[in-house]
Amino acid sequence: MAELCPICQGPNHCCNNQDKSIGSCWCTERIFPEGIFLLVPVEEIRKTCICQTCLDNYKRDEELESPR
Repeated sequence: MAELCPICQGPNHCCNNQDKSIGSCWCTERIFPEGIFLLVPVEEIRKTCICQTCLDNYKRDEELESPR
């Protein structure tokens, strides 16, 4: 389950649950807006990572919805 995004159920490509010699994961370098966690089922919070596609889509949608 840790390999799947809790939002889209696709692969999250997170390496934090793998061999640490790989280095840090892409997700440690990114900022996750608080609102994205509202899309994650409560039982999945802090148990699996959101994928980069869902993060990028959320940020894009958030940008489109914010007043200019």
